[in-house]
Amino acid sequence: MSKDENTLILGIGGVGMHLAQRLVHEGYPVTVIESDSELLEAAAESLDARLICGNAMQLSSWREAHAQDMGLMIAATNDDSTNMLSALIADRFGIERKIVRTRSIELMDGSILSPEDLKIDLMVHPEELVAQEIFRLVKRASCNDLTVVGDGNMLVLAMRLTKSHR
Repeated sequence: MSKDENTLILGIGGVGMHLAQRLVHEGYPVTVIESDSELLEAAAESLDARLICGNAMQLSSWREAHAQDMGLMIAATNDDSTNMLSALIADRFGIERKIVRTRSIELMDGSILSPEDLKIDLMVHPEELVAQEIFRLVKRASCNDLTVVGDGNMLVLAMRLTKSHR
């Protein structure tokens, strides 16, 4: 596998576990750093990945994970500041792509520090994504047909309009 395909995931809670399972299923080599030994034990039962009991804020954990060999880092711990600082650490190890989960929308506004300042390529706010998806489904409920095009980048909706739609 090339460096680009090697993925480091920080945190193996719900989001981290789901991502790890999907990536492993697709054949990507995954390494996980998690501080909770119970979560790691549960992950070991169902996940064919390299699991490291460590702390995302300790360089020794990054070295044990061979971070310099990774092409993608996904920070999915329960701590926003750990996730954001992890992007800077990943950048220092030469990891090209850095995805960070954040729970606080306030941290995403870029007024003080932008994602670019923190070397973050993509900042994800799961609660906002869920709200957007629910809104999309509610809007879609009134359509007759839905077609996904462009690798999921666009939706084409078909609706039957009546006189009451004026």
